[in-house]
Amino acid sequence: MKNLKYIFLSFAIVFLSCESELDKTYDELGNIPSPIKTDLKYTLAEEDYASIDATSKTDDYEIFNGIPSEEDAIQKLPAVILSKLVRVEGAIAVITYNLYRPNTLTSTTTYALTPEDYISQGGNIGKYGNFSNENDVAEFLNFKYPTAVPGMAVKLTYKIRLGATTQTVTKSFLFNTDLTWEGIFTLELTDYNALEQSFTNFADKDLAEKRIAIYLKSTYKPFAEIGDVQSVLFTYTYFDSSSARKFEDVLLKYKYDGTNWVVIPSLSTQTSNFKYKKGVWVSNNVIKYPFKTIDYTDAVTGLSSDTDLTDEVANLSRYGNFSRTGGTSGWEEPELLKAFNVVLKKNYPDAEEGQEFLVTVAVYNGTNTTEGFTVILDKSGSYIYLVQ
Repeated sequence: MKNLKYIFLSFAIVFLSCESELDKTYDELGNIPSPIKTDLKYTLAEEDYASIDATSKTDDYEIFNGIPSEEDAIQKLPAVILSKLVRVEGAIAVITYNLYRPNTLTSTTTYALTPEDYISQGGNIGKYGNFSNENDVAEFLNFKYPTAVPGMAVKLTYKIRLGATTQTVTKSFLFNTDLTWEGIFTLELTDYNALEQSFTNFADKDLAEKRIAIYLKSTYKPFAEIGDVQSVLFTYTYFDSSSARKFEDVLLKYKYDGTNWVVIPSLSTQTSNFKYKKGVWVSNNVIKYPFKTIDYTDAVTGLSSDTDLTDEVANLSRYGNFSRTGGTSGWEEPELLKAFNVVLKKNYPDAEEGQEFLVTVAVYNGTNTTEGFTVILDKSGSYIYLVQ
């Protein structure tokens, strides 16, 4: 028996030594060409979506037979495809799956701004007590609802400068699956009447979808351009199994194709690329990463001790975006890169060398807008700008 224990111990030592040597060999070889010259291709089947979360039989993956975002696919797909494909170092896999963006509301709320709300935003908003555009409104919503989740809708009453006058308006906004606030068109009494409805609802969803598409083109957004997207909220009424009348808010998302407004389906086809490296499938995609409200706060915290960025950090802390107007508080590309490193290293601690990110941030360059920057993780463990 004693000799048998020694034999098992010897096998364990050999196994661990081989594993260590294998890792060492991988590192010494670097990037070697894959013997597989053609990309591997796989399309997820119904059972694959069920296997993503084996602890639940009623999760969204199974309900929708899809994945909610490209970012989630990058995290979940490697485990799904591990046993499905040939595992050869350097192999490239092109995975096709359903991307679901369910047109559902998770919550609705109503809010009217107070004088203190405008003051909290600082600058001209605090000075004049009104917004100048919808970007200002979106920034306020990020400030007011920092833990918002996709599907949250807010019916907001606020003051905004339109031309030479300041007006009080009420408009609904949706926190969408891109984690941004967008203005949505909510049908009111006059709209239902124009759509030949006697009440402020539709009893037929298909009829609503068709008529709203026509209404967008003829009345609400007649000057749309190709690719424009518009979310619409209407009320649907029906009788349940107990013959009780029910009312349900329905969200439709339309896209203008150059001729007509067309409803974006809840399910669409998406592909993501993966590469087999050191025994695992890793993303071979550019990850699209729009900064969230917390990211600007993290950048302020992470760079607060950088004496070269004192004015820039103070400006970012105050306004929640990156000033691109020059001057002592303006952020140039090398300074922005420091902020990107703080945020990406926190959110993607296990990112592999060579991983690319398309980072989108809110900026102020005379108006509130966004800018995109492509960065890549280099061998030093820091992000640098990708030179095309």
